[in-house]
Parts: sequence; structure tokens; C-alpha cells
Amino acid sequence: MWHRRIRRATACTNILVEGLKRLEYRGYDSAGIAVGNGDGLHVIKAAGKIRVLESRLDGFPNATAGIAHTRWATHANPTTPTRTRTPTAASGWRWCITGSSRNYQVLKSALEAEGHRFRTETDTEVLAHLVEKHRSRGLKLEEAVRAALADVEGTYGIAVMCADEPA
Repeated sequence: MWHRRIRRATACTNILVEGLKRLEYRGYDSAGIAVGNGDGLHVIKAAGKIRVLESRLDGFPNATAGIAHTRWATHANPTTPTRTRTPTAASGWRWCITGSSRNYQVLKSALEAEGHRFRTETDTEVLAHLVEKHRSRGLKLEEAVRAALADVEGTYGIAVMCADEPA
């Protein structure tokens, strides 16, 4: 039945929401979607059930590519607006990332010492800044992600999209 609903979905956002709904059984405290449609990235986040996120999608742009994420807060207050929700961006929303790492606190301290300023309390933003650091050296997105992940410890899964390097 799910595959029929997906075939009828015309926007990337609809497909992403359906995917998030399939993950609801795992538990979460917030969810978010980032999509790209040729004029940058558009992000929407919400605390609570997927239906809360879905209720806020009126007027959200159609797109051809996107990422989505549900988050179960292992640190920080999950109800803090936008400071603990993913996807997370760097470089003024030119690209987005979702994921986590075990050694994020050590990495965050090192990045702060290099001048990086954090807007959220998430481990995901540390990954975003690591990729940004490597991109500033002139690496393409894929190369920068690989370089950043060389510093990450633990089990992780990430999704990355970039307005400058569309899928």
C-alpha cells in the first residue's frame, strides 16, 4: 500500500514525510525536512509527532531533492525551539546535514577554538561545521564529507545536501 501512495506523491516533500511516518515506531521528539529547488535550501522543523511537521507544510516549496530526519534527543532539551532539531545547516543555509557522532564535544571544542560559532546544541551541527571547515579548503562536498568523517568516532549515519552542488 505504501508504494501506491508514493507513486501518487508529486513533490519530494510528500515522499520525505511518508518516509518519516514509517520511522515513527522508533520514537523521536522532533523532525525536520530540508529541500532544494534551485533557489537555495528550504528547511522546516517541528517538535512532536510527524503530523505536527506535516501541518506546517502549507506553502512549503516543491522540490526535486531533499533530506529528512527524526531526532531522539540524547542531550539538550528537545523542546528548545530550533536549537536541538535537525537537519542542521552551515554557511547560511547553503547546505544541510543530519546525523550524529560520539566524540562531538571534543570536535566542537576544537572548532570553537578555530573560530566556529554554533547556533544549536546538536551534535549534528558539529558535523556541519567539520564539513564546512574542509569545504573552506576548496574541497568539493563529497571530498569534504569524507575528510570530516575521518575525525568522527562512533556509529553514525548522515545525509547531506548542498545548494551549490545539487543532486
